Amino acid sequence: MRLKSKIALISGAGRNIGKAIALAYAREGADVIVVARENGEALDEVAAQCEKFGVKALPILADVGDSAQVETTVRRGLEHFGKVDVLACVAALRPHKPFWEISYEEWDRVLSVNLNSTFYFTKALAPSMMERRTGGSIIALGGLASLTGQPLRAHVVASKTGLYGLIKALAVELGPFGVRANLIAVGHIDTERAN
Repeated sequence: MRLKSKIALISGAGRNIGKAIALAYAREGADVIVVARENGEALDEVAAQCEKFGVKALPILADVGDSAQVETTVRRGLEHFGKVDVLACVAALRPHKPFWEISYEEWDRVLSVNLNSTFYFTKALAPSMMERRTGGSIIALGGLASLTGQPLRAHVVASKTGLYGLIKALAVELGPFGVRANLIAVGHIDTERAN
């Protein structure tokens, strides 16, 4: 129970890596705010599984690529739990498409979810983490492709490379306030894919 009394917010928690992270936090005693864009039934099931560990779970459906929905999500989480100690930005889109076939809308959408959402969540949560000075933590899931490149995923690679830069900047700027920022660059993982 290393995280007892901590509150963790996990985006992309409806399935795959996000679900596994939410369950890991719950197993360690953290209350959780689990966020997903769709499939409320699956998200409610994740929350129920978390609560089997004796913690509280708040499921919220939201499009994390939309700043207004992120602000509403954070406000609901803070009203419910009073604080957020850990932010885990896991939500991501990973479509495959040749560069010349990527539309402007697809480019914007991938960057919005994969990169901008971490900016939105951090902007909403960092002030309270900095004020408390109790070791807040911001975690983002990157990918090895941001270091190596990858065909058919220029938009994904660009978003994850930007995320790497954002987290490095946050680590330097928020560190003096006791807030950590880290990126986990995951490799290939067998997950359920919607896109």
